[in-house]
Amino acid sequence: MMNVSREHAVALIEQFEPSSSSRTNCHLHIEGLTRFLLSESCFDPEQRLVCQDMTQPLAHYFIASSHNTYLVEDQLKGPSSIEGYIQALINGCRFLEMDVWDGSDDDPVIFHGHTLTSKVPFRRAVEAIRIHAFEKSHYPLILCIEVHCSVKQQLIMVDLLKTSLGPMLLLSGARDGIIDEATGLHHLPSPEALKNKILILGRKLPQPSPPSQPPPPPPPVILTITPEDDTAGGGDVTEDDESAESISARNNERPGSIKRIRLARPFSDLINYCQFQRFKSFTHSAKQGNCCCVESIPECVALKLAHSTPEEFVQHTRRFLTRVYPSGIRVDSSNFSPQDVWNCGVQIAAMNYQSVGLMMDMNTARFSQNGNCGYVLKPTVMREDVPLYNIHKKEIPGVTPHTVHIKIISAINLPKPTGAATKGDVIDPFAKLEVYGIPSDCCEFRTKTVLNNGVNPVFDETFEFRLAFPDLALIRFVLLDDECIGDDFIAQYCIPMDCMQTGYRHVRLKSLYGKDIPNCYLFIHIAVTNKNGGGKSMRTGISGLLLRHQRQMESLKPAGVKVIDDLLKNITPAFKEAAELKDNVARAILIFKEECGQNQAANVKQCVRSLLNKFPAVASSGGEVSPLKIQIHGAYPEIGLTGLTVSEHPRKVLTAFDNVIAQCRYVIDNADRVTAALAGAHKTLLELYEEMQAPPTSPGGPRLKKTAKISEHVYWNIRLLKGHGDLAEQTLLECQDFVKKVREALSASSGVTHYV
Repeated sequence: MMNVSREHAVALIEQFEPSSSSRTNCHLHIEGLTRFLLSESCFDPEQRLVCQDMTQPLAHYFIASSHNTYLVEDQLKGPSSIEGYIQALINGCRFLEMDVWDGSDDDPVIFHGHTLTSKVPFRRAVEAIRIHAFEKSHYPLILCIEVHCSVKQQLIMVDLLKTSLGPMLLLSGARDGIIDEATGLHHLPSPEALKNKILILGRKLPQPSPPSQPPPPPPPVILTITPEDDTAGGGDVTEDDESAESISARNNERPGSIKRIRLARPFSDLINYCQFQRFKSFTHSAKQGNCCCVESIPECVALKLAHSTPEEFVQHTRRFLTRVYPSGIRVDSSNFSPQDVWNCGVQIAAMNYQSVGLMMDMNTARFSQNGNCGYVLKPTVMREDVPLYNIHKKEIPGVTPHTVHIKIISAINLPKPTGAATKGDVIDPFAKLEVYGIPSDCCEFRTKTVLNNGVNPVFDETFEFRLAFPDLALIRFVLLDDECIGDDFIAQYCIPMDCMQTGYRHVRLKSLYGKDIPNCYLFIHIAVTNKNGGGKSMRTGISGLLLRHQRQMESLKPAGVKVIDDLLKNITPAFKEAAELKDNVARAILIFKEECGQNQAANVKQCVRSLLNKFPAVASSGGEVSPLKIQIHGAYPEIGLTGLTVSEHPRKVLTAFDNVIAQCRYVIDNADRVTAALAGAHKTLLELYEEMQAPPTSPGGPRLKKTAKISEHVYWNIRLLKGHGDLAEQTLLECQDFVKKVREALSASSGVTHYV
């Protein structure tokens, strides 16, 4: 840990030290230290509470989502139960699904249509949701209802929803979202604004035609309408059908082959911010423009889009809620990899919560952060107005790569694999380290096998890997038996990279079903370049050397358009200076720490203490005299010599200190100028980009000719200018904080001469 306050240290002693006398004296003995190391210290405690900005539009969050929630086994003949809803809600799920069909005695039922799965009364499912909806999280619950029943039973559904859910059911809301006063664009409300509300996702009828206009002609094929249906004032919509997994097949469907149902107007009126719409293409969705439309895409189509048009996919999910659901061939309720669609910003990766294994481990880990509230804010680069993000590239503008070192030291109390045969009575365990994220970040390592030791096997192996996009990365530890015949799984633990704390940690291992295994741990050591001990990215820290060649990889790209290239030419000096400000300060601090004999993780107070210790007091006729004189009341602290003789090495430490202060001073004096220049260029380039998007105003077309290459380079440059502007601004704040901490550390020092 870094920057640990005394209050935090005392709180840890109070929590883990068993001796009352030691707690009184603020001492932590070996037993207390052992308890601390065996606690859940690997996971950032800040992430156990809701700590992210919850005022962004809904489309800016990953949402914990289930698929066919009512099923508790397979998709063909397994049972349906309200336990599926209860367990999903208890686990933090915020997106539930219901397939509603006509039931006997006018009682709608939920089941997987055209299969042998059992049925659940709709009223029982709604009652279970009412009880458990906000037991785990107070943020909005989205209830996806696929209607396959008659209008009469739709009206019964509406009555049940309103009666049972009462004020929890969101009944009001604009059809086209909320208008952003700054941009004039429509967007979805935030999770904070929808707290303790249940939103219905389903088909929505168009607004009724004014009386003066004739109604639109009916579609060519509809289901039979009975007289009782006409009283509902409804309309016709296409029936939800997830069996048609090919988008091209959907788009080529003959009009007469499209199955349609009658939708009751009262049910349609329950739909506000989540209106189901068939996905056709990104271009079609952009032209349609309603941010309240939720589009469902089968996994096979989503993966093709992720590989062929990743930028368009991210741009689409920045504004529209998008759901990806499992392929129809997954009749065993297996899951696809949610990471593949999270990489493209898909918010709703529908998972079969009744299944266990790697995919659900990843889903559980992703939503374990932010207080397990079911909503996780997407990384900034995926929320930008003009995102430049391609999952197939190894460098992402504005994102600092991390180098991670993980040492797997040992394990404790590993159980034997369940449901498998072994050659002997004792297991032969080995550990695997799996990394999931964008394709360039994915990797896997394994340790040696430890023979005949499941009690305390020692692995003692270190692995190193680089993460180009750490904000999306998941780290998974898996323990396996090398001697097992069949299922060799022993235990696992999966954690988001953003939640992982550095240092020596005990990881509490979990079973195949995600439950903690009693007294079963993996002992590891974690070190991350550009990451502090609290699990936060170095966006808020300053230690660590940023290599110059990494900066050079991020350069502005000419667009081949004179007005843009002239702008880039003029801003290049400020662009380079922003990177140099950060590099020079980071390098100066690194050298200062090395001269003080400290490692990169040392804080300012430790370095200042080491510096002062290198100048011990010298005996004189008037007593002991310090060879240092300190001035801390000016704008910048200064340390000088009183004239006494000192050796060469301490003088090098003073030189390194003076260099750090000089670099910080230069940043404080110049960062505002650099930031303003970059902000002005960023604004101008955005205006030029908007001009590229505008329709032609004359026969000659727009002033800027739009091509795919120009557009790509403009995306790149806009993102880099924004990133370097933020970098200069953040460097300024870090330098101000560094100078402040140096002044505080020097003020607390004793035995040296202070001058006003």
